[in-house]
Amino acid sequence: MNNVRPVRLPLGRGVSLTFQRFFYPTGGSVDQPPASLGALPVGRNALGAWLLPLADDECFWIGMSENRELAPAMLAVRAELGDAALVDAVTGQPWDARDAGELALPGTAWLAGLRQPGSGPLWTVFSNSSLVPAAQRCISLTFRLRARGDHGAGMATRLELVNYARFFSETGIRPPAPMEADAAYKGWRLP
Repeated sequence: MNNVRPVRLPLGRGVSLTFQRFFYPTGGSVDQPPASLGALPVGRNALGAWLLPLADDECFWIGMSENRELAPAMLAVRAELGDAALVDAVTGQPWDARDAGELALPGTAWLAGLRQPGSGPLWTVFSNSSLVPAAQRCISLTFRLRARGDHGAGMATRLELVNYARFFSETGIRPPAPMEADAAYKGWRLP
C-alpha cells in the first residue's frame, strides 16, 4: 500500500491545486472560504484517474498554488453534479466550453465553491454528501488550464470526488482522520 499522501493536484504550467476541507455549513453555501481543517489528499487509481476523498459531513474550497516559474495562465473549472448537470464553477452558469468563466493566474488565490449568480459573492460548497439533493452533489471537477492569449482548449485534468473507502481501495492512500474543529488555522504568525 502507498503511505504517501500527496495534497496537491498538479495541473502543469507551474500550477497546482489544494483542497482545503471544512464542515458542511448550514444552508450549503459560503461567502468566503472558511478556515481550513486540513488539506485533503489526492491520488491516482490504476487507470490513472485522479481521486479526492470526502466524508459526508465535509466539503472543501480550492487553493491555487503557484510556483515562481508560473507563466500567466487562465483556469476554467467545470463541475459535474449528481443530477448530470454540468456547471461552470466560476460563473455558476450551465457549462459552455466556448464561453467558460476563467480565473487569472497568478492573481487568484482560491475558489470557494460553485458561484451563485446574484448580487453578492456567494458560493455553493463543493461536496459529494449523500445528505444533500443530487442537484447539489459534486461528482467531479474538470480543470482546464491554458496560456493567456491562447484560445485553444488547453490542458484538462479531471478529479473525481469519492468516499473514503473507495479512495483507499483504489489508490492505497490512507484517507485523512476525521475533522476536528480545533484544527482550523487561526492566523497565528511565527515570531
